[in-house]
Amino acid sequence: MSYEAWQIVKRIEVDNVELELALQCAPLIAGLKISNLLNIRAGDVDKLISLIKGGNLSYRLLYANNYRATVLLYNEKLLTDYISRDEVKNHLNSMGYEDTSLSYIFDKFCKRYEEYMIYKEKFPHEMGFLLGYPVEDIEGFINHNGEKSLYTGYWKVYKDCEKKLKVFESFENAKESLVNLLYHGIGMAEIIRICCNHNRRIQINYL
Repeated sequence: MSYEAWQIVKRIEVDNVELELALQCAPLIAGLKISNLLNIRAGDVDKLISLIKGGNLSYRLLYANNYRATVLLYNEKLLTDYISRDEVKNHLNSMGYEDTSLSYIFDKFCKRYEEYMIYKEKFPHEMGFLLGYPVEDIEGFINHNGEKSLYTGYWKVYKDCEKKLKVFESFENAKESLVNLLYHGIGMAEIIRICCNHNRRIQINYL
């Protein structure tokens, strides 16, 4: 994010969860990405649900304690289409997901993620698929234990770096645009509704 945009963030006067949505989930809201993680205060979950109610976003609470909550926000159709790909299903099967329906994956993943968060068990790398990352980059991350990446941005890149850099730039532009809209008085619920109407024919260009 540019210096100018960060100066706006410092001055912005909106509810915290609205700003966090802009900073953490702009690519999803703008129709550029399948899903995003959102880390917010546990007490803000109800506010989040209210804000996304008028759009095409779905949510799944992955983990929460008394203070913080980790939520996956996603476009249900796009995420379902992605995990229905043969190469993705094969990877999920190898990770112990006999059924690759979204509901089954979420139920099993949440248990694994909770074990990781509480007991620091093995990190569930299938999160990369829930976040809609390119398969080649998920494979690279697993095979190299998170090292030897070509670039680290919204995820660690192991192939087609130049292409992914352009994608990350579009994500940053979306973030700045949403921050500017909030700064000029447009609420996040309205932003999501507008983006939903303009993104009916979404084409994700990094997969």
